[in-house]
Amino acid sequence: MTKLLLLFSVLFYQSIAFGQDWSAAIKQTTGLVEGAKVIVVGEIHGTQEMPEFFRDLVVEVSKAHQVCVGLELSSNAGSAMDTYLQSSGSAQDIDKFFRDASNWLRGYQDGRNSSAMLKLIDALREKEDICVYSFDVRGTDDREQAMTDFILDKIAAEADAEANRVHLLFAGNVHGRLSVGVPWDKKFESMAYRLNRKHQVASVELVPSGGSAWMCQDPICKQFELGGRQGEKAVEVISEHPVILNVLIGTVTASFPAAKIHGF
Repeated sequence: MTKLLLLFSVLFYQSIAFGQDWSAAIKQTTGLVEGAKVIVVGEIHGTQEMPEFFRDLVVEVSKAHQVCVGLELSSNAGSAMDTYLQSSGSAQDIDKFFRDASNWLRGYQDGRNSSAMLKLIDALREKEDICVYSFDVRGTDDREQAMTDFILDKIAAEADAEANRVHLLFAGNVHGRLSVGVPWDKKFESMAYRLNRKHQVASVELVPSGGSAWMCQDPICKQFELGGRQGEKAVEVISEHPVILNVLIGTVTASFPAAKIHGF
């Protein structure tokens, strides 16, 4: 009984704040990134709202362009992702997906395998005209370059097929930076920065006004409170060449690991 009450509480909590209306910000963002081959949307892992915003942006961009979506999930689980995307999304399909793509069941849950991310994948599963892939590459000395190379190969494959798709990438915000340097490494070159050497890239960073997120601060993974900021505009243009935008999406809510929600 206690376990059922806990599951109900988590499911109820997950429903809070889902379904915000940011249609105006979506349309403005879509107009500002027009012409980019790659659009990198930088998030804070482990929120409900940021994957939902990304989903709505994908839908809007796909009205005018063929689209591929890249997610910062394990590239080793690509076949499991493909199988799930072709399924009906039943409980059995989810069970198989989680077991075949083992990162959903790992102990270190940093927010990328959240309930909201599964909802995003389910939304993409219903869009047969959108291709989806996972691009996170581990076990390398230069993860940013490994992810860059993986995405470039995907773009090249699409070019060979004459699809000429726009690639929308959803990743932690550090990977979407179009300038050199971060506070802990002044020479850091992000995935987006490196992709911009080959293709026109637009960077969109999602900025909360506060709230919470499920994330890891080693060695602890749990719900953390977030700081944030307010702004007069929902979409702030930081740079026009290259396009760098901040989108203020309001208060965000932690999204728990999907495995927890589904009883693993």
